[in-house]
Amino acid sequence: MEQHVVGIQRVIPVNVLQDLKAKTVKHCKLWVEPHHLTFDGQEFTFQGECEYVLAQHTVQQAADSGLPAFNLIGRYHKERPDDKISLLNYIRLEMSGKDFKMHNQILYIDGEQVATPYSGLDVSINVLPDGTFILATHFGLMVIFKDTTATINLDSKYSQNVDGLCGNCDGLSENDCEGTDAKAISACAKEWAALDECATPKPFDACLENKDKREEAERLCGELYAADGPFAACSGEVDLENAKKTCEFDLCATLPDQSLLCSNLAVLNTVCREAGINVGDWRMEVTDCPFDCPAGTSYNHCGSGCPLTCIGEAAETCLAECIEVCECPDGQGLSDGKCVPLEECGCALESGGYLPSGKDIYLDDCSQLCSCDAGTLTCSASSCHENAECVSKGGVTKCYCQEGYDGDGQTCLPIGDCDCTIWGDPHLISFDNMPFDFQGDCEYTLLKPCGESNLPDFELVGNLFKDSPNDKYSYIREMRLVLGGKVYELLHKGKVLVDGLVEPLPYRDEETNQCIPDAALEFAPSYLV
Repeated sequence: MEQHVVGIQRVIPVNVLQDLKAKTVKHCKLWVEPHHLTFDGQEFTFQGECEYVLAQHTVQQAADSGLPAFNLIGRYHKERPDDKISLLNYIRLEMSGKDFKMHNQILYIDGEQVATPYSGLDVSINVLPDGTFILATHFGLMVIFKDTTATINLDSKYSQNVDGLCGNCDGLSENDCEGTDAKAISACAKEWAALDECATPKPFDACLENKDKREEAERLCGELYAADGPFAACSGEVDLENAKKTCEFDLCATLPDQSLLCSNLAVLNTVCREAGINVGDWRMEVTDCPFDCPAGTSYNHCGSGCPLTCIGEAAETCLAECIEVCECPDGQGLSDGKCVPLEECGCALESGGYLPSGKDIYLDDCSQLCSCDAGTLTCSASSCHENAECVSKGGVTKCYCQEGYDGDGQTCLPIGDCDCTIWGDPHLISFDNMPFDFQGDCEYTLLKPCGESNLPDFELVGNLFKDSPNDKYSYIREMRLVLGGKVYELLHKGKVLVDGLVEPLPYRDEETNQCIPDAALEFAPSYLV
């Protein structure tokens, strides 16, 4: 089968100003399925499912160049086992002996969940109100990452001293992933896999495999990428015809869903802007591509990615000086991705971290418990119970009771038998052995924390319904657990959903530390313990 590799092609190389000293910067882009545009303008697409090195300057290279070492890694994954396309899932930066991971609008440092803004270890990381990550280092690396799209800006002093999927930044596009041959690209992807067990991606052409969607994809993309379309001003700097093929590839893979059309247009807008062409607010013309902003913020099609935060003034110069953003009102700064009045800002920590107002944090192996109140940090001596230990779980370090004990880590009591049982039509026996039954036909909260509980915030819901409208009896058919910002569902006949997506069993969530074993397949249609 003939393979066609598509992407956005620059007609001329582009340099932009990093600051008033006019340092030149190279750009690499990754978006949706995922498409790649290297520092030197090479374009390619592959459907991998692994961690891949995007850009790196190894310790050995650093010894020769005198430049700081770093390793930037991207995780590509398929949302469902039978999906043909992959999406960028998270990005990690390894530098100075630390691991910085950006995923689902949450920052993790060495696996520990950290509030933003973060400023330490020669790197600053912020989350904007719309969920965009902005990572900047002292040595000229910046990453702008949202959802499945990333722009990587790198100071050109790393020219010929960097490698990875983004290329070697030597001004020659033809030596990036061996040109445009699909088999060579798959081999290149395998070469830059960060894990040995990663499989070689198989070549895939969405429009050849989904010919029934090709005509509609060509129509939708053709209207917006036309020479007289919303990006007409950019036609002299960017090959719109080639960009249109990228759009068609994505829509052939995802129609009737058209959301990736908007993602492609947003990337095209960025490429045009880097070429010195400001096409203005293109979303005003393409009304089916709104930019969603949280309540209380305002959209700016050319705003700063370095705004006022709760630990620092807005930057006078910024590599992300003209990006699509949701801006905070005057008198407010960013606190963990949200706009808050400056008088309600949290506390900067000596580690470079940040603690939002009203939050607590354990420091120094849980020997200190610190709380923040409107910019004032108060710490007191603390220790874990003799049957607890200071560990990190789900990205949160605190005192956790050891196996066989339950409590808040300060107090740990032996766990006794404490079961609640639901069965039949339906009968219930509570945790305290109170039996009762009723014939409801609705969703009911079975369990959630109350009062001053130190339990994590969660809710367990049971769905009771009747098999037919005239039935006198109802049965529990579905369960839903909301925990750690995720939704886990046990459905009839052992089907399991996580955030609406079917997951095979056994299932383990690395972020929330939840496990659903094969036994979930035995979840009876009307019985629960």
